[in-house]
Amino acid sequence: HPVLSGTDTCTNLYIKNYEKIFSHLLKFASSHQEMKIVYSDKLDPDREWDFQQRVDCFQTKNILPRMTAGINTHTIVAKSKVVVNFWSSLGYVAYALRKRVVWVNINGCLDHEGGPGKYHENDTIMTLEYAEFENKLLMALDENNTEQIKILKRRRVEFSSIEEEPSELVAREIIKHLSITGIS
Repeated sequence: HPVLSGTDTCTNLYIKNYEKIFSHLLKFASSHQEMKIVYSDKLDPDREWDFQQRVDCFQTKNILPRMTAGINTHTIVAKSKVVVNFWSSLGYVAYALRKRVVWVNINGCLDHEGGPGKYHENDTIMTLEYAEFENKLLMALDENNTEQIKILKRRRVEFSSIEEEPSELVAREIIKHLSITGIS
């Protein structure tokens, strides 16, 4: 486990909040056994022990653990319906691939990144309550939810510096790479 000083408030909050969101993921997986859930973390030798500790907590067979990096991570996102994004730029990749994203921004720690947390909309988890986690994840999974469709469309444009439809450009490049490498 990382050694933390008491001076880095966001880092301390990050670890505390990550633990709580992780416990919500376990509860959600247990309550929704019909869903396949991929738990992904960065491929990092320094974090393997921590990752394995988390995998050991899985009590249901519907959670698939993956330590990934680069294009392998993009492949997982491309096959997903929704990404629960915690302090990662992967949420932006998910938008480019036309995926829905549920952002986690407890205590506003992501606000400094210019991320979505400051909007407090239906796609951002702002508290540590399980009910909010479950509700926002189920809303994002609902393919007929018109509110989520609007949010997805607006977010794809908001988080891009390109005036045109940015997601099509990025998605084409990722799909091209996947087909070249034989991953698709």
